[in-house]
Amino acid sequence: MSSVYEPLPPLPDESDALDDSLARAANVMLEAHMGQFRKNGAAYETHPRTVAAMFEKKSMRIIGLLHDVLEDAEEKYTAEKLRRIFPEWVVARLVILTRKPGEDYFDYIERVNTDDACRKIKLADLWHNLSDSRPGSRRDKYRFAQHYLTTVRPPGPALSAPLQIQSQPLQSALPS
Repeated sequence: MSSVYEPLPPLPDESDALDDSLARAANVMLEAHMGQFRKNGAAYETHPRTVAAMFEKKSMRIIGLLHDVLEDAEEKYTAEKLRRIFPEWVVARLVILTRKPGEDYFDYIERVNTDDACRKIKLADLWHNLSDSRPGSRRDKYRFAQHYLTTVRPPGPALSAPLQIQSQPLQSALPS
């Protein structure tokens, strides 16, 4: 893949000001995935909640909660609509985390790898998807993506340390 990507807006410093965005993200996620179910029969909302719960930083929890909204609820939410609700640092990353129709999966993973936050969210997403998936080609594809995202670094500034999975209850990912 030879595309050059523009740098994304930086993630904000952690503050109580992100609490409102975190609550909005939880509400948008719930509305976007209402009536959707995972392949194992669980309500779909359990997946973004689990991904978000793997992170300590509120900014990462916001992105984790919303990471599937553009792909799985395009009839309810577009990037333009989300820009009226969330700052650009959120939406820009959601666009990167969304696989485009007809896009080669490996081109998509390479694009995700261009941003440290997106890479970490995708790794958490893959980890959760693998934790409850059945054997088959999807698992192989996910395992390849995990390997790529943990070993291949794009040119440019060094990325931060590898993802450290947080072990905490799902409820702690959302504001009360």
